[in-house]
Amino acid sequence: MAYETFIPRVEIAKLLEERDKNLVFGANCTREYEGAIKKKGDSITLKVAGTPTIYRLEKDGTYSANQVGTGNVAGTGKQVIHNGIPDAEEVEGSEILMQVNQIAVWNYGIGNIDEEQSEDKGLMGKFRVKQGKALANEQDRYIAKVMAGFEPLRHPDYSSAIKLVPTETLSTNASGKTSNNEVYVLDFLDDMVVKLNERDIGDNVKLVFECTPKVWSVIKKAYRDLDTDNSAMIAGRRCGRYNDILIVKTNNAIVDVNGTPKEFCFLRTTESVAFFDPLTVHKAYEIEKGFKDAVKGFSLFDAGIVYPKEIIVTELTWTSTYPSA
Repeated sequence: MAYETFIPRVEIAKLLEERDKNLVFGANCTREYEGAIKKKGDSITLKVAGTPTIYRLEKDGTYSANQVGTGNVAGTGKQVIHNGIPDAEEVEGSEILMQVNQIAVWNYGIGNIDEEQSEDKGLMGKFRVKQGKALANEQDRYIAKVMAGFEPLRHPDYSSAIKLVPTETLSTNASGKTSNNEVYVLDFLDDMVVKLNERDIGDNVKLVFECTPKVWSVIKKAYRDLDTDNSAMIAGRRCGRYNDILIVKTNNAIVDVNGTPKEFCFLRTTESVAFFDPLTVHKAYEIEKGFKDAVKGFSLFDAGIVYPKEIIVTELTWTSTYPSA
């Protein structure tokens, strides 16, 4: 058997390219990190930036800032700008060390690798497509579990799970729920945006709403009731936008919680969660018994909450039974 045409760095790049095509949660995370990883448990560094205070200076030398209160600097006009600006502040920001503790492993036979490398009829390319999708699912499921399992991210107005409905109802309480914990889905989306706005997340920040196909179908039904112009979301299977929120559907929003599948939805900025995959190993070798080649490898990865105030998580009442892959 032979695998001279199998070049690990090339095959790793191709595999990760296929993986990236299928990532949903991972595609909407920050992936900026530093550090060399050689084994499970090693740490990478995330740089978390705060927001510098913007001061408003008046002609009389007074200044104000929401974050630090009021104050006074000496001088007026140009003197204030050049000589009397407030002392340099320590902007909230830090470097966070995060361990990489998750590992996905594979090991499969493939006959003669050199023969199967053929792009037009070989199995290597077909396996790579399947493996890329499977790896994306494995990593997306983990990211969803990290978000769903962090209690401070839960929607502040819903202490119990809710059911989203496509039509508005008049018999709701102050939280917009019916007696059966039903919430009009578009009101729900609007309310989550307001919650982020109250945390100083402006309308110029990119937001993504990740949900199960069942939730997506409820949103689509609400659109159908309101839209007479055949919006992109109604016209096809693609996900669309609502008030400039990117709506993405994924089976991986069904999260295993202590052995029970539960359905979640997530509204967040693309900077709120970090996903890192600093080391992937992908090697060919010859199986001692069986006279065939094989490919084995692993991917080290992990995820973490970077900006908790930029994400809201809600658990839903009904649980779907969609396949996980």
